[in-house]
Amino acid sequence: MIWLHLFVSAIIFSVTDIQHHKIRRTHLLLACTFFLPFLTFSSVQHSLINYCGYRLLYHLTRGAIGYGDVRLAALIGLYSGSLFNSTYYLIFINLISLLIAGCCAITLLIIDRRSFRERIPFAPFMFLGLIFSLVLCN
Repeated sequence: MIWLHLFVSAIIFSVTDIQHHKIRRTHLLLACTFFLPFLTFSSVQHSLINYCGYRLLYHLTRGAIGYGDVRLAALIGLYSGSLFNSTYYLIFINLISLLIAGCCAITLLIIDRRSFRERIPFAPFMFLGLIFSLVLCN
């Protein structure tokens, strides 16, 4: 059941972020509400760690990463905590996400599709990092 929740959330958040460059607070609240039956101590711990890490990143980059991505990091942490036992997986998920996003950004720069000033939606990469880590670590 958690897999279904994950894939529905990934589709909704990714499409919304790609089309509008927004992650809606109401969608996040609904996703977190429907996640309540799967809630564990580990998932809350991962959620807080991931949220704080992305919030720090938000402040260090002066808003280069959107605040919706900071909120989405809490949901990714919930998934990570319920699917994995160790916080090392959370670090792995974030590294994979950043690596995939960086490779795509460099590719878009090389083929002249984007410039340095344009925004790239990060929600799809966050979910790709989570899904890749699930595939690689299980």
